[in-house]
Amino acid sequence: CCSGMMLPLSANGALLGTMSFMRGDGAPAYTQNDLAVACDLAIRLGMAIENARLFEETRALNQHLEKRVADRTAELEQSNEQLRESRRQLRELSRQTLSLVEQERAHVVREVHDELGQSLASVKMALSRAERNLGASNNGHVHISIKSAIEMIDETIKSIRDLAANLRPVVLDDLGLVAAIEWQMREFEHKTGIYCDFSSEVDAGVVFSHDVSTAAFRILQEALNNVSRH
Repeated sequence: CCSGMMLPLSANGALLGTMSFMRGDGAPAYTQNDLAVACDLAIRLGMAIENARLFEETRALNQHLEKRVADRTAELEQSNEQLRESRRQLRELSRQTLSLVEQERAHVVREVHDELGQSLASVKMALSRAERNLGASNNGHVHISIKSAIEMIDETIKSIRDLAANLRPVVLDDLGLVAAIEWQMREFEHKTGIYCDFSSEVDAGVVFSHDVSTAAFRILQEALNNVSRH
């Protein structure tokens, strides 16, 4: 007769399959020792199958996680690139805005200083001629009025020059950044009484671009304003 064994393959209480052993006619029957060895083999095989399954699941999960990490990293890189581009555009917009402001300031300075200043200077000259033409006239009230008008024009011209200098100092465009800083420090010291000391290691022949000179000068002005305020 035949001899056989059929053993379950299981792991963690779950049936994974079966394992069979068969011997043909004339072969000795399986013994209890054979059964014990077969049971041990079935247990080990069931554990190996379960470990292989867990390994495949873990590898699939790792691949899924790696893909998600890669996708997220790509999204972050794209977001960072967009953020960098937005910041670049913002800096460019800020630069253009400041440039337009400075251009408008320069335009206003020319209008105020050249046209209004020259007009007031012409009025002053006309009044001076009128005063000379009066000569030794006994009309003292007229002389006083003319002198008062000339003094008012002088004050107005000075105010115009101060306004023009605050808007866009001519020295910045004519003599450069270092000279403009020196002028600004002297003006600040004169107005506030706060002692200022300025030294520069920039060579005399160095010429800064219009944007760099303007930005540096405006930073200095803001710093001095903070000093005066606080």
